[in-house]
Amino acid sequence: MKTIKTIYDSKKNSFALLEFLLAILIIYFHAYPLYYGPSTTNSDLFSRYFSVQLGNVVVAMFFVISGFFIIDSLNRSKSIGEYLKKRIKKIYPPLIFFFLVFSLIIGPLVADPGGTKYLLQTSNYMNYITSNLLFFQNNSYSIVGIFEKLPYPLAISGSLWTIKHTIYTYLCIIPINKYLIKDKKNNYGFCIFYLILFIIALISEFGVLDKFYGTVATWNPNLSLFIEFKSFVKLLYFFCSGILINLFKDKIKVNLFTVSIFIIIFILGTVFKKNTYLIYLFIPYLTILLGSIKLPFSIKPYSYHIYIWGFAVQQLIIFYKPNILLINYIVLGVVIYIIFGLVSYYCTENIIYNWRKK
Repeated sequence: MKTIKTIYDSKKNSFALLEFLLAILIIYFHAYPLYYGPSTTNSDLFSRYFSVQLGNVVVAMFFVISGFFIIDSLNRSKSIGEYLKKRIKKIYPPLIFFFLVFSLIIGPLVADPGGTKYLLQTSNYMNYITSNLLFFQNNSYSIVGIFEKLPYPLAISGSLWTIKHTIYTYLCIIPINKYLIKDKKNNYGFCIFYLILFIIALISEFGVLDKFYGTVATWNPNLSLFIEFKSFVKLLYFFCSGILINLFKDKIKVNLFTVSIFIIIFILGTVFKKNTYLIYLFIPYLTILLGSIKLPFSIKPYSYHIYIWGFAVQQLIIFYKPNILLINYIVLGVVIYIIFGLVSYYCTENIIYNWRKK
């Protein structure tokens, strides 16, 4: 009987391609609210017909993949410091490149007022940069004078909210690995934690804790960690799902029956409009299954770079071509999105490579 372990090859797999395609799907998902306005978030065909936001599915799959690989990265690291250094090297160079290029080169071209007047107002764009790089602060998605009159006004990097949660999950896995996974004869402790996390995430998804969120917000509007708890616990669940599949990859079966069960779950979720909740069941398994497919070729890890630039690129297209047709907007967005992502990759990869050698 085949298992995840028997079909997964660390060198020949489709994870990089899968992440690349997921990054492209984000373009499609964001196209509707950025083209028509914030009220049309669920207007894409997938969200309308499958009773779950495409964006939620894509982000969930990203976190499952991240968890699947990060647990190995942590255990291969000689120390916690080395592990954190590797995470910083992966996250920050492309992010810094994006903020500097957009704020100092693109910003003066699209701001009102632009040019020298924009550059002299350093507090505007420095607040934007620092609030996004210092992940414990509230994210700032806008700079005064940029994109103020677009259908989705002000937002420059609306998709980067996930970066903060990515960093949180990277930090959370340290105590989880130390006390629930590493050097243990079994992983029952982690399984119990995972089950509790699943229950909390599901309860939160049903809106049971919404009243609590509102109460916390009235106590102190700046308690962003509490207010964002609903998003974080969901993403931590998918992250831990990837870890769980990695830990038990020699026991998780891969066969037509199992795949059929998850397809049936998805179909039933579509019929009864419950996929928002059922993605907790079928997304982790299907994500790792798709990523484990062996390919005769490999691609570079462009997806993170592409993801960082996507939202801003789409806003730039609307800014310069406000009357563009939606289909052309999506296609053009994908093309430019990839170009900016590739530029980011090759501009920062040498920095990252040289940094790794130190």
